[in-house]
Amino acid sequence: MRSDAGQSCRAFGHDLRFQKTHVELLLGLLRGDDAEDAEEVLADTLGYLAQSYEAGASMAQDIKVMRQVARVEEAIIGRTEENLGVNELAKLAGCSPFHLCRIFRACTGQSLRQFRLQQRLGTAVGRLGEGEKNLAALACDMGSNSHSHMTDAFRVALGMTPSEVRDELRRSDLHVLKYRLRDAWRNPQ
Repeated sequence: MRSDAGQSCRAFGHDLRFQKTHVELLLGLLRGDDAEDAEEVLADTLGYLAQSYEAGASMAQDIKVMRQVARVEEAIIGRTEENLGVNELAKLAGCSPFHLCRIFRACTGQSLRQFRLQQRLGTAVGRLGEGEKNLAALACDMGSNSHSHMTDAFRVALGMTPSEVRDELRRSDLHVLKYRLRDAWRNPQ
């Protein structure tokens, strides 16, 4: 086990599709879908993550840099609805805004803006999985300027609108998810 447990999490390169899969898996378990399908989905997902980790494991990071990035990630995740500026985040990390942008992208593969948007959309996917009905309120809660702005972000990230995501999550089935994931991981886009 590494002394910086957060380091291994960042090496997996989570994306919004992965977060949506996570929500689908949880919903399937809560509905009482077939336990064997759940085990297979989980095993396939862990196998995929292990391959992703092995591909990115060679990127050795300075522990100070990793801590700086972790502080910024925690601030963004903990205050998803706020638009924390790069200057405020740089103060938190104890470095210049330019240096923060550079190290953040090097460690996460994303800009600060991309990371913030992914966290907001991930939170929105979770709420959609819980059955959120008011998409305009959800957009406002997630820091979007409008419902259409959030819809555009969903289309870019997932190829679906928020209402389509909510409907798919409502209908999701672990058996179908298992085969959809296997096909997607064998044939990445």
